[in-house]
Amino acid sequence: MHETPIRTSLGLLALTAFLSVATACSSTKGSASSNAEYGVWTEPTADLARQIEQRAMRVSVIASPSEFVELSDWFQTIGEPAYPRLLEMVEIGDMRQRSFALSVISALRDRRLVAPLKAVMPEKALEIQTHRYEYARALATMGDYEMLPALIDGLQDDDHFLRALANQTLREVTNNDVPYEATAPREERQIAVEAWKSWYQTQQEDALLQRD
Repeated sequence: MHETPIRTSLGLLALTAFLSVATACSSTKGSASSNAEYGVWTEPTADLARQIEQRAMRVSVIASPSEFVELSDWFQTIGEPAYPRLLEMVEIGDMRQRSFALSVISALRDRRLVAPLKAVMPEKALEIQTHRYEYARALATMGDYEMLPALIDGLQDDDHFLRALANQTLREVTNNDVPYEATAPREERQIAVEAWKSWYQTQQEDALLQRD
């Protein structure tokens, strides 16, 4: 039985980036890759595979927040059989597909997706600010803090909405409550940035000690 979809604030981040893309570039690949390419997952039935593909193609032409949420909930409900297609959207999808897939993966919180996600995330895509934040959150919600510095940097983003989301993400995934106000002057926000950097450095040092 499928689990109830988990909505996270990343959906708002993805939706903001998603709707800001005026023209979506078509994917260079029309059908989902085999499970062997991204890992061994539960195979969808032929009918479900068609539904997954149809909805994946719809992502590029979504025009309303309600349809975004509807599709996101659907992919979360389907879960594992849709993993290869979600990973494919991250790897070779257009900007909207990548944002959408990262938001769904983040909401799923399945740690088995960490390694496959790292394997398919294009380095070039990380040059796009919102993709970098989305990727960082997806990893963090699955317990991988490798990209957490990107979210810490996001506390000084030019967009106050993205700053607020970066702060919310950091608090959610770490349970660490550093005082921060997204609309505060830059100098005040920098105090929180330094506190988060100090916290992250301590975590890295502790992890190294545990390995010794």
